[in-house]
Amino acid sequence: MLGKLVFLFEKNKKSVLYKELNKNNVLDKYLEANNFKWKPGEITVVPYYDFEKEHFEEGFGFVVVGAVKENFAPEDIRALVAKAAKALKDKVETLEVERFSDSKDFIEPAFEGFYIGTYTFDKYKSQKESKNKLTHLDLIKPEQSKQVIFESPKIVKAVISGQNYTRDLVNTPPNEFIPESFIEEANKLKDNYGFELKVLKGEKLKEEGFIGIYSVGKGSKNPPAFIHLIYKGKNPKKRISLVGKGLTFDAGGLDIKPASYMRNMK
Repeated sequence: MLGKLVFLFEKNKKSVLYKELNKNNVLDKYLEANNFKWKPGEITVVPYYDFEKEHFEEGFGFVVVGAVKENFAPEDIRALVAKAAKALKDKVETLEVERFSDSKDFIEPAFEGFYIGTYTFDKYKSQKESKNKLTHLDLIKPEQSKQVIFESPKIVKAVISGQNYTRDLVNTPPNEFIPESFIEEANKLKDNYGFELKVLKGEKLKEEGFIGIYSVGKGSKNPPAFIHLIYKGKNPKKRISLVGKGLTFDAGGLDIKPASYMRNMK
């Protein structure tokens, strides 16, 4: 089954594919009936319309209508495609996205959004997510008789692989993912990608002046750790430092946060 993502712009301007699918104004009427606001970033899912029977039929396909600015930012496309992919990932095998721009700022974010939207965390499910049917993305231009086939750029695959890896760690519950688990993951990165790894924990943190981490960590039975990963590429031009707050929930310091915030921490 197939899904299509078409676009609406400011001032009621409609994309080419929207106009093609809007026979007898069926899309316009559906959006109006479902209180579509035409706000940038908004989407709605429209079932396939059977013109002979004159009603919507969910068994044949879906159109996702997304509102976007013509002078879009990459994040606008990424977010809309992600929403469309998430909405249809258990319903269709292929998502066709109307390619109203050939710029890099459209192509790469479209693939990024696709992978973000089809992400599933099923580590603890005895029956894995077999419902996730959506595996293919096509970027189409309806006015072209011969479509150009776009492959996902390597940089996109690398970035999304890292993002989804991080999402897996974040989604792992804190009783399972403790500071020692972070160290295990850091060791995997070291072994797989050639990082250098330095780990400070226990009294060594205090000796090296990491008093905040050392003190807050006393609130947990799992001692805290400071993890330093170093990657040295070939012919480096400059040093880049990335500082991240990789906290697990059960790392102490709970009483200094309001309950409403603690509830959403992992």
